[in-house]
This record gives sequence, C-alpha cells and structure tokens, in this order.
Amino acid sequence: TADAGGLYRRCRVDLPRAVLRKMALNKLKYPASKVHGSAKKYTEQPVCAIGPSDNHHSLTTFARLPGLPSKY
Repeated sequence: TADAGGLYRRCRVDLPRAVLRKMALNKLKYPASKVHGSAKKYTEQPVCAIGPSDNHHSLTTFARLPGLPSKY
C-alpha cells in the first residue's frame, strides 16, 4: 500500500504543505462571504481575487501569500 512517506519520496511533494497551500488558494478564489451555502458549480461562481480559469496567474498570486513558502 502507498503511504504518505512513500508518496513524498517518489514525487517529492510535502503533502501537509501542499494541502495548506491549496486551501489558501481556494480561500482567495472562493471567499465564504460570496459562495457559502451555494451549490453552484465553480464556473458559475462570481470571479473573486483570482478566477477559476486563471491557473497560471493564480500560482503567481499564491506564491505571494504571507506565511506560506513559495517552493512549488
């Protein structure tokens, strides 16, 4: 069976850090004040700090988040 340590060794991904970064990015893209309680698909949500299709720029924006390393 694959474990988190094995995945890190193979892919060199720090899973806890990757999860925190993804959560921070989602917080920017979909603030609770705009999307809480909505069952709309992400493409139907209002575009917030970064749009769902703006992946390249979202990574640039994400790298500047305070308190998070920009290793990835």
